[in-house]
Amino acid sequence: YQRRVRDFAFETSKMSAPAAWALYGTENIDESLQVPAFVEKNVRVPMRDGVQLVGDLHLPPNIVTRSEALRISAVESLPAPTTVDDDAAQPVASSPNQPTPIDGEITHQVPCVLIRTPYNKSKTNPDMRHPALYWVQHGYACFVQDCRGRFQSEGKFTKYINEAEDGYDTIEWLAQQPWSDKRIFTFGVSYLAHTQLSAACLAPPSLAGMFAVKGAFYDPYTSGVRQGGAFEGRQWLWAIKNAPGDSSSGKKSTAGSKASTIAWMKRYPFRKYDSPLSTQPEYEAYVLDFATRSRFSEQFWRRPGLSIVQSLPSISEAPLFLLSGWYDIYARSSIEIYDAMRKRYPNGKYRLLMGPWVHTGQESHSAGEVDFGMQATLDNNIAPSRYDLARAWYEQCSSEMDKLPPVLYFRMGGGEGHKTRQNLCFHGGMWLQSTTFPPPNTASKVLIFEASGRLRERRQSTTTGKSKRVRGPAPVSPETAVAWHEAYRERVRSAAATAAAADAAAANADAGDAGGVVDSDTPRDPTRVRRNMTLLSDGTKVPAAMCSSFEFDPRRPLPSIGGNVTPVRGLLQPGAYNQVERADFALCDKEAIGLPLSSRPDVLAFRSKPLVAPIDVTGTPTVTLYVSSSCVDTDFYAMLVDEAPPSDSFPAGFSMNVTHGICRVSMRNQTTKKPPVDATRKSADAEEWMIPEHIYKITIRLFPTSNLFDEGHRICVYISSSCYPHFDVNPNTGGPAAGGTSKLVRVAQNRVWHSHDLHSFVSLPVVPASPSVVPQFVRVVGATTEVAPDDDVNDEDDDEDDDSIDDDGEEKTDTETEENDKEDQ
Repeated sequence: YQRRVRDFAFETSKMSAPAAWALYGTENIDESLQVPAFVEKNVRVPMRDGVQLVGDLHLPPNIVTRSEALRISAVESLPAPTTVDDDAAQPVASSPNQPTPIDGEITHQVPCVLIRTPYNKSKTNPDMRHPALYWVQHGYACFVQDCRGRFQSEGKFTKYINEAEDGYDTIEWLAQQPWSDKRIFTFGVSYLAHTQLSAACLAPPSLAGMFAVKGAFYDPYTSGVRQGGAFEGRQWLWAIKNAPGDSSSGKKSTAGSKASTIAWMKRYPFRKYDSPLSTQPEYEAYVLDFATRSRFSEQFWRRPGLSIVQSLPSISEAPLFLLSGWYDIYARSSIEIYDAMRKRYPNGKYRLLMGPWVHTGQESHSAGEVDFGMQATLDNNIAPSRYDLARAWYEQCSSEMDKLPPVLYFRMGGGEGHKTRQNLCFHGGMWLQSTTFPPPNTASKVLIFEASGRLRERRQSTTTGKSKRVRGPAPVSPETAVAWHEAYRERVRSAAATAAAADAAAANADAGDAGGVVDSDTPRDPTRVRRNMTLLSDGTKVPAAMCSSFEFDPRRPLPSIGGNVTPVRGLLQPGAYNQVERADFALCDKEAIGLPLSSRPDVLAFRSKPLVAPIDVTGTPTVTLYVSSSCVDTDFYAMLVDEAPPSDSFPAGFSMNVTHGICRVSMRNQTTKKPPVDATRKSADAEEWMIPEHIYKITIRLFPTSNLFDEGHRICVYISSSCYPHFDVNPNTGGPAAGGTSKLVRVAQNRVWHSHDLHSFVSLPVVPASPSVVPQFVRVVGATTEVAPDDDVNDEDDDEDDDSIDDDGEEKTDTETEENDKEDQ
């Protein structure tokens, strides 16, 4: 394995770009053809409001009889504006565009692949140049367009907002061109995927299929712009990186430099005219608008350009392929969109592919500090490349063939955990397929948090299979449990007051005998707490076993180490990491380098016993907490961790982050899935502030994942109140984290409760071992439909890697070869 990795890196480093592309499965591209046969630069496409967006049109050879480039002029008549019915949020179709004549005789019509980007259509890098080469040489037209207000397109750029209408108008304009066969496919990664789903919300008739890679929002209020009420810091980081520079001088904005970005993120929260975007007021305005809209707003969050959840009744039925990764920022949205589309159109064509990838690529077999094996890449495992996979999908969209499995996902884990030559932890994994996600036979495994720091499994009845309490009275509803607990605390307060009065009376009597005076109103020393008792901020004492407490200071937040984030070197790195303080992350404690995050005073860690058998966790874990705080608002953050035992490679063990999530308590009940605001829903559009030291039930939904917790490992859950800069930091004051007029913060005493029926717990979606699950994958695109071999493309003719040849050069028997295959697997 190590030799293959080394040879692979060495061979690609010697190659030119065309040769490297060929190695990645794109050998059908003829690099001698530097540009497609017909290219029309800066084609202007009119939008319904009169703004013209600019794109480059690439057409395949032999589409016209003339050899010079096609001439396409702008359409004279503009489409009628789209109107929106506020009740149904369904667009009214605008008038179709009229085709314009071109110079040359059309010999045949072709489908078109549309790519809409905010990153410059003319940028000369493989991500922009390669798709046009690929699609044109495989018989497709390709239209690459700058989004509104970006580079050569007219208008004002506001992230996400105009992509639905602009995408619809562009699709229908392309369909009316004489070279078009009226089948418009869409393609792209990240924001380029978001533009696809935004256009689909308005159901353009000519949309024939979508291939969305790591992008698009299902509901930006719950994941994308916000998650669990907390604002995602990547919105600031994206704007800082992509804000234009001084247009007069042509210089890039200095706000996007590494040093400047790190320095600014240490000064959070930001305010208007006091942020890294202060020199770019349009960008600063839209980010602050997102950051300060903490309340649920029907008119803002349900826009088609932002969300598809409100557009599901009218969304396009066009086939959709969703590709994402477990450490991708769009992991949750991708699975939510897939589920929603399958429910909306049960007979539609929808596919989901989830790998062990971060947001920036699926060609790597590692993410962060963890190696998942050579089989973890998409290229040359699932398909030669994502372009080949997209082309196979487009062909399936136009036929009755059904080659691709509904769900294909990579289950992480199973590796021996040794350190590779790249100093990565080998975690391993394998591809699995299913008809749904999570798989149909998934069951919930509940692990209860105990004050001792243990994760205790909730026992199951052997006769009914239902959960059964280990000890204590019969379960009651959470509301009743909280009411009982509050009543108990009132009795404790009353008893404490009575005891204090008795102590004061006795002290006065003793003082009188000695000739002294004691004031009965003098409070007892609040620092004196009985053994095994916890003192709350309101003076109440409760048994220590009833809760776990920690102090959260917003000025010292828990640093984001790995996870579902976008990369900023020195500040944020996505993927799986050992959860320890480190020198290469700017927000880590430099005086505690190498210490585990679980040792921080603001982190609670709950661990299971070492597992006696592997556990396959595949799906969306949730953490249910009964919490209280000394402040009117705070956050609770949860991270699921796979803790490997100490080994020769990692003497202190390796604590790999699997998934995480957060909940802002004041917005625990807000969601855009609820009906419009009315008199019966008083709190849906307002924060619900906490009463200090009162108990509230919250649920933290983590990012979806698939991980095999191996034998000897521990399942661990970290609980804290921040994860910065992935999420903004709650000041605990009840004021906004960003955009407000004050930067004051309060230190919170936060607690997680464990008493009786207030058990806090984590619910894990567990897939039981089943013979119906084949622990291999079938190559869905390529020359063969057999199980894809785990051979590197450079070793096809190397006898020493051929399992059918033994050490003496003799051909092995079928039995020997089969045994070796099993051993490799």
